[in-house]
Parts: sequence; C-alpha cells; structure tokens
Amino acid sequence: MFSGKHVAEEAMKPPAEVAWLPEVFRNAGFATAGFVSNELMTAKEGFGRGFDAFTQPLPEHGSNAPILEWVRAHAGQKTFTLVHLIEPHDPYDPPADLRRWTDEKGALGPARLRWFEEVSKQEGLVEHDASVAEIEKRIGQYDDEVRAGDRRIGEILEMYKAGGMWADTAVIVAADHGEGLFTHVQLPIGTRKKAMDAGEPPTLLNTLLMTHGSHVDIELLHVPLIIKAPGLKPASVTGWVENVDVLPTVLELAGVAIPKSVQGQSLVPIAEHPSDKSRLRECVVSYSRYYTSVIDQDSMQVILPSPRGECDFGLTPRVYDLAHDPECRNDLASSRRELVKRAEACSASVSSQAIREQSGPVDSAQMRALQGMGYVGDVVDHVRQELAEASVGALLKTIAEPGDCFRRLEAARALEVRELEVDERAKVREILKREISPAIRAELERVLSK
Repeated sequence: MFSGKHVAEEAMKPPAEVAWLPEVFRNAGFATAGFVSNELMTAKEGFGRGFDAFTQPLPEHGSNAPILEWVRAHAGQKTFTLVHLIEPHDPYDPPADLRRWTDEKGALGPARLRWFEEVSKQEGLVEHDASVAEIEKRIGQYDDEVRAGDRRIGEILEMYKAGGMWADTAVIVAADHGEGLFTHVQLPIGTRKKAMDAGEPPTLLNTLLMTHGSHVDIELLHVPLIIKAPGLKPASVTGWVENVDVLPTVLELAGVAIPKSVQGQSLVPIAEHPSDKSRLRECVVSYSRYYTSVIDQDSMQVILPSPRGECDFGLTPRVYDLAHDPECRNDLASSRRELVKRAEACSASVSSQAIREQSGPVDSAQMRALQGMGYVGDVVDHVRQELAEASVGALLKTIAEPGDCFRRLEAARALEVRELEVDERAKVREILKREISPAIRAELERVLSK
C-alpha cells in the first residue's frame, strides 16, 4: 500500500530506495502523521519514514484521542493521516460492550456444515460437535472485532464532519488481508503442525485454516476498499483491483505527482466511470510464502504453487470459478490449462518488477511479535534462522546433498545474501549443473547473477 509495488519476498522493513507514501506527501508540503497498531511496523524498521508524528503501537481497543487531537491541531493544513487498526486480527478478543455475535448461534450455514462433515470423514477428524461449537464462537468473536474497528473508524470520520473538514477530505478504507475462518484445510504448518507435533487428536479446529499467512484463498484476498473523495459520486465497481493501487489513487486525489516506479494504477478514473471495464487491468496478483493467486476480470482464480510451495509440499495449480463457486470446492485445473498458462505469464510479468529483498535475522522483540500474531513457531522459521547463521561452506554442503528439498531451498535463499569468493561461486555453478528442482535452480541463478 505504501510503495505501490508488489512484494515478491517476505521482508521485515521497506527498502530504502523505494518511494514511500508518507515521504511523497511530506515532500509535497503535507503535514503527515501515522497511528499504527501493528507491533512490527516500528520506526526502527523504517515504517516511520516520512511521518512528522508517528505513534506506534496504537493500543488495540484503545482511545482515538491522539488521532483526533492531531487532526484538529492541523485542521488548517494539508494533511496525510494513516490510521492502522488491528482489531479484526487473531487473537480475537472483543470488548464486552461490543459482544453482539460472540455467543450468538447460527453463524454456519447448511452448506458449510455439510462440508465440515465431508472433511471430517476424509481427514479422520474427531470431536466434531465440540469443534463446530468453538468455530461458531470464534467467527462470532471475529464479527465483534470488526464491529470494534467499525466503531473506531466511525468516530474518526464523525470528527472530520463535526470539524467542517469532511467536504475537503479524501478517505480510503482498506485492509491488507482477510481471515480464513475455517473455510479451507490448512497446510501442515503453523497451528496445525503444532497440534500434530503435540500429539493432539485431529479436529476441525486444528485442521482448518483459522486466520491467514500462507494461503491465498478468496476469503483472504477479497477485502474492503472504500473510496470517498470530493467530486466522486456514490457507485460500486465490480471488477478486481489491488492494494498496490492505493498509493497512486490517494496521490491523484490529493493532486500529488505519482512516482514512476509504482506498479499500481490510480483508481480515480475507474471510480469516475464504474461501468467502464476497459479501465481495469487484465489480472490481479497476490503472493504468499507458498502460493501465488491470479484472478482475471471474469472472476476466474488460478492458484499457482510458489517455488517453495512446490518444493515443500508438492503443490500443483488449482483453478476456481469465483462467480459460481465462491467457496472454491470445484477445482477446474484439469480442464482449464490455458488459464493456468495465462496466469503464469501474468504472475511472471508482475514479479519481475516486484520488491525482492530478504530481511536479515529476526531479533527477539520481532520474534515475540510474530509469535503473538501467529506468524511463526513452526519448523519453517527455525530452519530459516538456523541457516541464516550458517557458514557459506555449510550452506553449499546442504544444497549439494540429495533429499529434503525444503532445507536445500532455504540454504540457497540464505546464500543469496552472502558475499561469495571465486571458488565458492564456482561451487554454486557445479551444483547448478546437477540440480533438478526448478525452485532451487532459480534461487541459485539469482545467487550467480549478483
């Protein structure tokens, strides 16, 4: 959202050379402020770049007072204000005065309950009724967390109206991801792997994806994007757009020049002409650790395995018709090969321009925050940390050994950020000649291209 570019590799900080939205606004003469709930988005890691005032972490379920005070104090100026809320995020713990749905029954419809029965039989799951009851409760908690976020947003918008600033203010409400909410089976990582390693019996609760992180199913990708701006008439656009479009959109609304480096496109022309589908890009792309999602404007989704997903789990492409199969139960990949090829081409084109910068070792504070948000704690992260500290010789030995595709790929990734001697580069070339894994070959080619 703040770079207007796709991110092809997981990273803990924004690259210094990438144009950053608050900096663009400050350079254009705007007063800038950021109020951020996420514990990982620290000023130390570069997320405060371009903000005149930066409050982090903004307490979850806390007061909007610092936000309201800053906006009122700068009411006579051109301002850019970021408010980042984390209420609708695991773990769900809505405040008592907003618990409308937590204990309400009926969150699960007949189709979902039938699917639960099917999955339970296929996977040999136990404790079915107890799991369904807990799933229903957690979905209710999530709904109440959304209500909590809605209340905070509403209070902020009302302040703009009461202060006479509403007519001259552009507002964008967006989200970086949705939640799984038990719609698909989780990969054997994260909470599912923890349960398996602890010897817990397999249940719906510990087998289905509750939150987010590794998947690109539609419930994780289809997020709100609401634009209110002077001169825009109320309308709804049914096409697919991307979060990389936020930066150019908000800059155009503010009359600020858009950096040439961005991959996103301004949505202002689309908002002004909502029925003109020709203004929409051919496909939209989302990346995760194990998958890439490509969705075209006919609502056909292709889920491609990333090199790591192919290497770790043997994942293969899937195709879904989102318009007629919204929960993605009917995989059409075997009959839609041409869609898969088009998606691969679209993904490759986008990825070639994306940010690709690996982070260094994660410190203890970052690790605690990641664990608290449910992003780490499985073998993937421990192996990555271990290999980040290994010598170049040890990494080369790991890559050259047969078997364990995942560990060899992680070793190759760790090698990419090292400075190699001439003999070490020669060893990489020798390994590359014999390597049969496409994922590892691609990584070694990146190592040699440096």
